[in-house]
Formats: sequence, C-alpha cells, structure tokens
Amino acid sequence: MLGVRLGNASKTYVLADLRRAQLLNDDVAGVPVVLIASPDSDSVRIYERKTHQFEGSVEKVVEIGTNEVWEISEESLLNSKTGDALARLPKMFVSFRFAWFSFYPDTLFYEAPLRVTPATQRLTTWTEIKR
Repeated sequence: MLGVRLGNASKTYVLADLRRAQLLNDDVAGVPVVLIASPDSDSVRIYERKTHQFEGSVEKVVEIGTNEVWEISEESLLNSKTGDALARLPKMFVSFRFAWFSFYPDTLFYEAPLRVTPATQRLTTWTEIKR
C-alpha cells in the first residue's frame, strides 16, 4: 500500500488499485491531490492539484474542462501552455498495511469505487445474487 502524510493526517491507497486507475483525483487532509501511478510498477507520484481535475493515465494527463495536456516531472505537474506548475508532494511511503497502521492508527483508507460490469449489473436482488 501507499501511505501519504500531510500535516498530522494520513491516508493510504492500495497499490493495485492505483496501478489499475493510473490517475486519481482525491483529497488528503483537505488538500486536493492527484496521484499518478505506473501500471507496471509501484511507482506513484502525488501532486497538489489545487482547483484542477484530471483524467487520463501516466502516458497523458489531461485537465478536465480545458482538455489541456500536463507534463509529469520529478518536481511538478506542468502545463507548458500556461506555465502553471503543481508541486509534487514528498510525504509518501510504500509500506505494509500492518506496519503503517502501527505508527499511524488514525489513517484514512481510500476505497476504490465499485466497478459494475454488465454481469453484476443484472444482479439486482439478494435472491438473484444467491443463485
């Protein structure tokens, strides 16, 4: 899992979920962040996103609403058209869940949204699910 600390607050993410999503808009301790993950490794970068919302992948980060492409770098997420730069946040750690929670027991845990497939969408009642 990936643990993020901002101030006295922390939040954790399952690395497999980040690899699958590749890009995630979220908030940690009230700070809007965007996490960008490699689909092939445990490499994740986290940037303060301010009022921006993003979609895409590690290959192409696009701002929602403007469709402008932002460039990933070690220091910042950069919009070369406008010159805007969003700072990378340094307080993140890859850890085992039990180890992280022993140091930070009040950590929030990010839960990926449930993905509804056509097969599971048809299961609408408990009777149908039990079949």
